[in-house]
Amino acid sequence: MKTLIIKRHELRTDPIEAILEQRNTPRADTKRSPAEMMMNRKLRTMVPSRVKAEPSCESRVNRKKSVKKWFDQKAHDQPKVKIGQSVYFHKQSKKPWQKGIVENINGDRYILRSEESGLYARNRVHIRPTKVEVQIREQSPPRYGDIYTGNQSAPKTPETTRMTATNQNQQQLRNPARVDTT
Repeated sequence: MKTLIIKRHELRTDPIEAILEQRNTPRADTKRSPAEMMMNRKLRTMVPSRVKAEPSCESRVNRKKSVKKWFDQKAHDQPKVKIGQSVYFHKQSKKPWQKGIVENINGDRYILRSEESGLYARNRVHIRPTKVEVQIREQSPPRYGDIYTGNQSAPKTPETTRMTATNQNQQQLRNPARVDTT
C-alpha cells in the first residue's frame, strides 16, 4: 500500500484513486472486493469493468426452483365436479355463496344453474361441491303484478302524442338523419 502511494506521488496523480483501485480489486478466495463486501455494491472507478449477468441468472433460476419446491409441498388438485352435482358458487366476489347445479363443463369453465334458474359460467376456484340437494325452480316467478296465466291479454298503453323537443331559445331539436324515428 505504501509503495502504491509513493508511485502515485512520483507520477503526480491522485493517491486516493490508487487506494480506490486497490479496494476494488476482487480477492481470489471470495471473488469479491473489500469495498464490495463492505458497501454491498461495486464502487465507481476510472478503470472500466464489465458486470457479468450469469450469476444473477443462476440465482434467479435457483430462486424459482426454491419457490416451486415450497409451493408444491402444499399444492394439490381440487376434486373433480360432475355434471348434475350440487355445488355452492360465487355469484359475485365478496358476496355469499349461492346454491346451484353443474349443467355443463367446458374445459376450465363450469356452466351452473342457480336456485333462481339463472345460468352462470364460473371457474373451478369459485365452486365448492356440497352434499346438500338444490331445488331448482323450473320457471322464474313473474316479476310484476299477479300470477300470469296464458289467457290474459296485455294491458294496452295509451298512445302518446309525439312532441318535438326545443332548446332554451325555442329552436326545434332534430335527431340526426342516421336515427330512424319511425
